[in-house]
Amino acid sequence: MELPELIVFKDLLVLQIHIYYICQTIKRFFMTKEDFVNLFKAIDDMNTEKFVSYIADDGILRFGNQSVIEGKKAIFEYIDAFFKAIKAIAHSELEIWQLSDVSFVNGRVTYTRHNDTQLSVHFSNTFKMKNSLINEYLIYVDNSELF
Repeated sequence: MELPELIVFKDLLVLQIHIYYICQTIKRFFMTKEDFVNLFKAIDDMNTEKFVSYIADDGILRFGNQSVIEGKKAIFEYIDAFFKAIKAIAHSELEIWQLSDVSFVNGRVTYTRHNDTQLSVHFSNTFKMKNSLINEYLIYVDNSELF
């Protein structure tokens, strides 16, 4: 191998290392698409603990036209009560879009009531991030026929 080829190889290796560390840094500040898939899995599993692990301590949740829920503890209580009010929930057809510190997820959600009847509707969620956690979770869905 000639010397110029070694220099090019070394430069490429250094560049790859820099890109790797940049990607790792970005992951600390933003949720990846895989993170969003795991978030919706936690919701579909009705796992409140796992769900709130994605929320910032001072995060907010707005579900449809209901009042804003503020703080991780209040969000935990609200979501836990919601999970108890239904038998099951399933998200499908997820489309995940990310722009800087804001992400959007569109899809379909199917709620199963305790009497085994179902309601399936489209939803659109907006996520405003803060240090890789959800600071604002805004849910746009018409589930008014659920209860």
